[in-house]
Amino acid sequence: MNGTGRHGLKHVIWDFNGTILDDLELALESLNSLLRARDLPVVTVEEHRERFRFPVSEYYRDLGLEIEGDSFAALSDEYHDYYMQHVSSCPLHEGVDEVMSQLAERGVRQYVLSAMHEPLLLRCIQGLGIESYFDAIYGLDDRLAHSKVLRGRELCEAHGIETERTALIGDTEHDIEVARDLGILPVAAAWGHQASGMFDASTALVADSPLEAQRLLAAETVIVA
Repeated sequence: MNGTGRHGLKHVIWDFNGTILDDLELALESLNSLLRARDLPVVTVEEHRERFRFPVSEYYRDLGLEIEGDSFAALSDEYHDYYMQHVSSCPLHEGVDEVMSQLAERGVRQYVLSAMHEPLLLRCIQGLGIESYFDAIYGLDDRLAHSKVLRGRELCEAHGIETERTALIGDTEHDIEVARDLGILPVAAAWGHQASGMFDASTALVADSPLEAQRLLAAETVIVA
């Protein structure tokens, strides 16, 4: 990591899918349902964690799915129709609730920044009963899972977030890019949709569990991206 800071942690921005929510198997089932319907090879958990990336449309292209024109929007709707039928069965990742509780006890303000369609995101978080942890929940205005950078800027501006006292915890390289763009500390959640080998430890703290992420953050006396 570059630089050191003078202040303690004041804000934590969480990604949702794969970071808070343990939805890897469901996401893979939803994706493979698209692939099977088109006679394309299905993806294993290991392959997914080594290949998944943003924008999601490019990942779909890699897998042989047609994304031109309105096709990606239709694929996204098909994926989400399957996903939302089963998402209520997905639990929190082990340790996430404990970490959020500890952060709340320390007075750290918490937020969600997700590439999920915001109405779906709110429904999922309410179903898990964890909405009280968050000062704000930001998703995207469609199902296409484009970049989260703009929404991240809006979140920081709307809530007066001091970026030098903030960490973003997310399970994809895109989350790390978002954090770097916003000037906040990136924490790679290597328990989610991308394997730990996908992250550069020189540009982000890399944690294999939520509790390890908490320990890493506790050791950070200065937060400067």
